[in-house]
Amino acid sequence: MATKSSNAHKKQQVDDLITCSLCLNYFADPRMLPCSHTYCLQCIRQIAASNGGQFECPMRDGTRLETNHIDSLPINRAVRDMVDILPVVVDASDQNREATVPHCDECHLDAADLWCSDCDADYCRKCCDNLHKGRILSQHRRVPIEEKAAESKRCGFHHDEKIRFLCSCEALICRDCQHSKEHKGHTPALIDEVVLDITEKLTTEFKEAQKFLSQTKEQGNLLTSGNENPNTQSITQIFSALRKTIDDYEKKLKAQICTIEEKNTVLVDSYLASLVSKQVALSKHNEDFDKILLTKDHMQLLESKKKLTNYLEQLTKELKELKPPIKTEYRIDGVDQLEANINGTLQRAHIIEKRPGNSLAFSSFLDN
Repeated sequence: MATKSSNAHKKQQVDDLITCSLCLNYFADPRMLPCSHTYCLQCIRQIAASNGGQFECPMRDGTRLETNHIDSLPINRAVRDMVDILPVVVDASDQNREATVPHCDECHLDAADLWCSDCDADYCRKCCDNLHKGRILSQHRRVPIEEKAAESKRCGFHHDEKIRFLCSCEALICRDCQHSKEHKGHTPALIDEVVLDITEKLTTEFKEAQKFLSQTKEQGNLLTSGNENPNTQSITQIFSALRKTIDDYEKKLKAQICTIEEKNTVLVDSYLASLVSKQVALSKHNEDFDKILLTKDHMQLLESKKKLTNYLEQLTKELKELKPPIKTEYRIDGVDQLEANINGTLQRAHIIEKRPGNSLAFSSFLDN
């Protein structure tokens, strides 16, 4: 486990990176010279003013600037951003490190000090030394636990280089890769810069997919309304008075209605089941995406981007193509006149299925 002194040393190293060597304060408006050295704009102005209107780089590399060229020096944005965020990050790291350091994979008691890339395991220093005493095991590559994440993401082609860029061909590459033949003419982007855009894009797409699915489910739920059929009750009341003569025919009409309703129920249930299945799948993918965000593992997010994007695009396509089932509707003709005209209308009373798009209606007719 790293000591407080080692943490202090690392903080000092960070401070050195963001401290102007002229005023010995954190950079204020850092400007980059043609020789790539960086100093505060005000420091450059002051030295030029005291040197007859000319600034000479303190590193004595031959770089000279006239006063009228000083304000046009480019801002060193990387240094400026480091000044803004690194002091906060270092303080937070000091406060939270105790809670984030993993335990030794061997003894499960002490905090891990080292990570072995060959074993792919975290060890306290004592267990690491005991396990790597042999001639072969002693050759394993071991790094401080704080460097595990960066070490485990080195380039597979250039082992001394870390993966830093996302190429326009979607490959994760190092600095050497971007100059290789395979990536000639491609446009690399810093991983830290593209991860935020990818995170926001996927987050938005998940929200849109959930919204689309919820709206589609609401439309599907509307199909279940009105399942209580008043026509069946009407038929029952009419045929009760004529039971002795029309009992068999009554059963036949009811059977037709039941068949239609069962077909409608099967269609609606199948449609809703499909939506439920898609909801389960979307929730699972969304949960996986949230877990990736919690790990703050940019590499895993980038590796999962294509899969998640393809899934969301496919889901959106399926939802657009998924149409609500068209329920078979019907009307009952000639039933309410059966009691007065039993013999004449019995053979004419039947169920008529409606064409899709027509509203449900109850009608009857009598022989003239």
